[in-house]
Amino acid sequence: MTGVRTADTAAVADALERWRSRYEAADAAGLKALWDREHVPLTYLPTEREKPLTSWTEISAYYDHICDAIDVQTWRVWDVTVDVISETSAFAVASTDFTYRVRADTQARQQYWQGRAAFTFQRRDGAWKIIHYEDSTLWNWVLPLALEWQAPHLAEAEAALRAGDSARALSLLAALRTPPGLDALTAIARPRS
Repeated sequence: MTGVRTADTAAVADALERWRSRYEAADAAGLKALWDREHVPLTYLPTEREKPLTSWTEISAYYDHICDAIDVQTWRVWDVTVDVISETSAFAVASTDFTYRVRADTQARQQYWQGRAAFTFQRRDGAWKIIHYEDSTLWNWVLPLALEWQAPHLAEAEAALRAGDSARALSLLAALRTPPGLDALTAIARPRS
């Protein structure tokens, strides 16, 4: 494409690395600086939210909340793909994971999340800025965790059946109709090696 240089691709990859390092540092101000606040509409769709954040006020508050809530040990990014679409727009996607602890619970175990991150960048004043971001949890990561989470509950129901306590077994099985929350799964997840 005319006007797109290798330097543009590298600059977008560098912007993605700044995002990673600022998340790893739980640096809300640094994360906010990566966005083009003047672009309308902005969109940010975190995996744990049903609806996207669509204003700078919402995105800013989200970063403040998440950076206050978690203590990140490591944040990794790999399989980065950058597509510089024009002199002013680019797309990037990457696999990502991080280990963290919830700050409010000093006894909490380390938790882990793995997924994919997708970015749309716009060049403004010579810098590549985020105008859309979405992270998503992948089925090939979450389904095995759901099965692992279910296993002890199913074993307990099986034990109740073997003991002749069908009422308890049915109660335990009925409880499995409520799916585990993301927190329950990230608590048992183990980092990718």
